[in-house]
Amino acid sequence: MADQNHSFEFLNGEGTWDKGVLQHNFTSKALGSDLSINGKFPFADLNKDSVTRVDWKNLDLEKLPLKKGQAWSPSQGMVSGNVSLTGPIPKESETFPGKLKGALKFDVQNLKLLNNDSQSISFNQLEGSGELVNNKLNYRIKGDPFNGTLQSDGRISLSTSKASAPVLNNRIEFSNLDLNQLPLSEKPDKGSLSGTIQLNGPLPDPENFLTGKLKIDTTFKLNDIKMSNPPLDIQ
Repeated sequence: MADQNHSFEFLNGEGTWDKGVLQHNFTSKALGSDLSINGKFPFADLNKDSVTRVDWKNLDLEKLPLKKGQAWSPSQGMVSGNVSLTGPIPKESETFPGKLKGALKFDVQNLKLLNNDSQSISFNQLEGSGELVNNKLNYRIKGDPFNGTLQSDGRISLSTSKASAPVLNNRIEFSNLDLNQLPLSEKPDKGSLSGTIQLNGPLPDPENFLTGKLKIDTTFKLNDIKMSNPPLDIQ
């Protein structure tokens, strides 16, 4: 995918300059998606609020110029959504996002994620929303993996100091996941899994995930488990 060439079918734009503020509006079609970008930027006084909103519809995830060989890259799926940012541009002395406020919504249809060894995870639908206010990102994600349901609600508190890690407070609920569809080499012939996962604490580095200070609590319930090798039958 990374070696594909991508072009705009068209790109239209207009802008208005008034009292040091550039108001802009662009529309385009690329990657099979209708795109629009509009907002205003206060060149004359960066302490004033800038506004940016991006909308896209039916973006083909398979056409994204992603690096080859990445784990769980999308091999199919169409995504629509929008993202907006409002507020002054963060200063060099500030950590992102500074005083910026933001919002995000997305809806993905027929998503398929492919691993390096050709294992896959599919979603008929995956949707989410998020809101960034006062250095806190509140979010909700819902999907239907493995013929079940999954919902993640949480908050990430972003530090105003580069020395401190973001703090996560997240609850994941899943119900009736089909164990036979899990991307594992050894898996049950049938069975379902339901439960919860609660994550609280500072986000660890990926290489130190198990030795970090993130607290993980989980509950689960297995139903109608049957395996042929090794033999196992749980009602």
